[in-house]
Amino acid sequence: MDNRQEMRNKATAYRKQNDFQQALPIYQNLWEEKPEERDKWDGWGYAYCLQKTKQYVEGLKICREVIPIDPEFEYIRSVYAWCLYYVGVNKGDEEISEHEQNFWKAANEIVALVKQEKYSTYESTVMQVVDYLRKKPNYPAQTILEWLDKVDTDKLSTVIGSGKDGDGKVIEYASNREKWFVERCKAFFKLERYADCLDIGERTLKEFPNIHYGNDIWTKYHTAMSKGYLGDKVQAVAELQEILKRKHDWFIQRDVAIFLLDMGRMDEALPYALEAACAPVDIGFKWKAIYHLAKVLQATGRTDDAKKHVLLVARFHQEKGLKIGANLSNSIGSYKITLVNAPSSQVIYSELRKTWDELRFAGKTQVQGRVKKLIGEGKSGFIVGDEGKEYHFVSREFRGSKGILKEEMRVTFYVEKNPEAGRKDNAISICAMTT
Repeated sequence: MDNRQEMRNKATAYRKQNDFQQALPIYQNLWEEKPEERDKWDGWGYAYCLQKTKQYVEGLKICREVIPIDPEFEYIRSVYAWCLYYVGVNKGDEEISEHEQNFWKAANEIVALVKQEKYSTYESTVMQVVDYLRKKPNYPAQTILEWLDKVDTDKLSTVIGSGKDGDGKVIEYASNREKWFVERCKAFFKLERYADCLDIGERTLKEFPNIHYGNDIWTKYHTAMSKGYLGDKVQAVAELQEILKRKHDWFIQRDVAIFLLDMGRMDEALPYALEAACAPVDIGFKWKAIYHLAKVLQATGRTDDAKKHVLLVARFHQEKGLKIGANLSNSIGSYKITLVNAPSSQVIYSELRKTWDELRFAGKTQVQGRVKKLIGEGKSGFIVGDEGKEYHFVSREFRGSKGILKEEMRVTFYVEKNPEAGRKDNAISICAMTT
């Protein structure tokens, strides 16, 4: 046996024992010394050990030297793909954004190099791309679908991951298969392919009865909305109302109001529309909710209030330089609204907050009490009413400067029943009591 074959046998033995540190210098010698005698297996062994010792950049270099020897050599293509993955794909969102061109180049190269197999990086690459895309502000639904279409769902991993949250509690992470179904449902919804969204959504909820961290809520939301857009508004409202018991978000309130408005159930729509308009988010996010509240108010005979809401939306568009669409333009004309010398949107908004509270709390008794405790650096806390009952609150419900909110402060507030059983009711529209 010649010396070179002996070195190969020794390197192979180390590699099979997972002793990559011992195998690495031998493979390096086989590859770099006497280049005329090296073969693709020498190069693969060298690149493989570099990959296993996390020397991915050097591993890429060697892979690129080996590939020309046999471009169809699957072993080197696999190592090449893994090195590419760790160098260009497996990054945090911020790092990807800074080097996005490299990210896309690596991802596309990987799916061209390898197939979706058990020990391949193909699936990890596709799901990493989808995870990055889904966090983009404009949610590129079509591109997400195109990447989801690159995998065979029957081959997707069903392994559920685990980790710990900030409190050290063990939590589970969705499998790639679950993520695929959930994201496909959302992408169809964003593309207004409601029949497809409904189909995949119902399949998702059936296949994953123990769906993870809110994926059930979002899937139920997208399927409920799809039912509404496909004409079954009664069922859509019923399902959205169930979701509100767990996720009390303003946009769900808005959607319920819109469907109720479409069905002519104006009195039922009003409280949902009001809750959406009162949400503690910027007007830029909720102007459509305010515009639909105007429609509800008009339908319930509150024409003057409706006009003020349209004025607010129109003024906001004017200030931000936003295009005024046909519907808003028609509303401006029908109410004979002029924007010349109109108050600022913030002034109109402040005035309407009083109107909203009057409508929301009509017939309800204002409660008095004191702030018992502030938690989370004052972001939330508890209030004890004078009748002795304790209420939870979030600071955004305080009507005043957050800097004056202190423990033992005397306050007035209204009570909102907590939709979650066993939880304290919420104190809302909190005001400091004047002495």
